[in-house]
Amino acid sequence: MKKSHLIGILILSIFLLKCGKKEGPEGKKSLIDLISESAGTNCPAGGYKIVSGIDMNNNNILESTEIQTTKYICNGINGNNSLAALVPEPAGPNCATGGYKINTGIDINNNNVLDANEIQNTQFVCNGLTGSNSLVALVAEPAGTHCANGGYKVNTGTDKNKNGILDTDEVQNTTYICNGNNGLNYLIAVKTEPAGPNCVYGGYNFNTGIDINKNGILDDSEITATEYICNNAPLNEVRIPLDFSGSTTSVEGVSGLAVVNFNKNNYTGLDSVVFTAKLFSGSTNSHTIADLINLTDNVVWDDSRLTSNLPLEQANYAISKNLYKMIPAKTINIGLRIRSEKEGVYSSFYGSTYLILYPKK
Repeated sequence: MKKSHLIGILILSIFLLKCGKKEGPEGKKSLIDLISESAGTNCPAGGYKIVSGIDMNNNNILESTEIQTTKYICNGINGNNSLAALVPEPAGPNCATGGYKINTGIDINNNNVLDANEIQNTQFVCNGLTGSNSLVALVAEPAGTHCANGGYKVNTGTDKNKNGILDTDEVQNTTYICNGNNGLNYLIAVKTEPAGPNCVYGGYNFNTGIDINKNGILDDSEITATEYICNNAPLNEVRIPLDFSGSTTSVEGVSGLAVVNFNKNNYTGLDSVVFTAKLFSGSTNSHTIADLINLTDNVVWDDSRLTSNLPLEQANYAISKNLYKMIPAKTINIGLRIRSEKEGVYSSFYGSTYLILYPKK
């Protein structure tokens, strides 16, 4: 009968304490910024820098101290031009009576000169053995049907009138050497993501892809990847039961491990941490005293101290001061100590003890 009475008191006490606090607000939102990135180390041809993080100060601006991730989406590098070099060829094994050597290749270093290491193909147009000389005319070709990005038109033929000029009626063959295509830009489109299967509490989605049609817009058909940055779940009151529960008659007291690997940084929006317990004393002339201890750094938190000289039947929950600023911003183990104000007087906890975490109001 006494056991049932104690359980009833415990359930009623926990219910009343839990109802004493209002539900906390939603947690911090994730933010993302899209910043133009100049050509440089991160993007040789420029592009975009994407920074994201949690809006810790609720000002809807992603401050530099709030940035958690940085990504770069870079433009494609422009293609290199094709070049042709026309060189007189003396009489020899390539052309018995001389002629021209045509070297072609890609201008890899963009200096508009076909350097020796850039030559990919070599052709010879030789003079006739007994007839008229062969001529080559190299003409710039604008962007159009023959070369989408421009290039060169190479006309060849025999100098029938021997004036040293390849006249129009002397052209026998025409070939084209075209410039390479320009690189395509990489685009990103950022949209707000409503609460749903992709982000339970909403957030952002960003689509990326290559601007194939060069209209500066990432069309649906150009999307190659989609990623989501989601808001954190709203933080409500969190109660962490303390594992240690003891009793003593000593002024030195007893202590034990209560919470393992606690880190306040794991709780978004947290700004209040309190210790609560129900204590009773064997004498109204002596107090039962309970403290929390930072076991990792061997520091007693004075603001956590609870005292009571009430007998068992009058015991009620007491709540400590806010311990948030006292708790270091790292992972620690927390201990719990109980002791008697006077030697020989029985001191004990009654029911469960908790560490209670509250979000910002």
